[in-house]
Amino acid sequence: MDTNVYALIDPEGELYFRTGVPYAMWRDTDPHNGSHCGFTVIDAQHQTRTRGVRGYVGDVSALFPEMYLPNPIAQRVASELTQQQAIALFGKLTLCGCRYDDGEAEDVGLTEQQQEAIRAAHRVALADTDPAEAGLVGGPSRSPSV
Repeated sequence: MDTNVYALIDPEGELYFRTGVPYAMWRDTDPHNGSHCGFTVIDAQHQTRTRGVRGYVGDVSALFPEMYLPNPIAQRVASELTQQQAIALFGKLTLCGCRYDDGEAEDVGLTEQQQEAIRAAHRVALADTDPAEAGLVGGPSRSPSV
């Protein structure tokens, strides 16, 4: 990753921006098993020098709900960014930039614009999610981390 900034949304709905290489990001994604599964959040359309956003969750997170709690805020953030209904997400969600160079996808750091889009989607997710239904302690009045 070039700027090495990635976002992490934990099951409690908190948003963090961290710095690290892909290995550190993937370790944050799944501290239990160290495996991850990626999906496209914003498509870079396979064009050279264009950037998209990739999301990562624990590879087996949906299979073990006792270890990987539901993450309704992350699900809502993914829905806001993709403008489509996202599947249920469990455990931590990490988001990084994605660049296509000569047809090959490469994880890269988030740009300032991508970070702001994630912050905005997180604010919407907090405002639109009932904390009691989501099992969140804080609720929508919490301000997102920067």
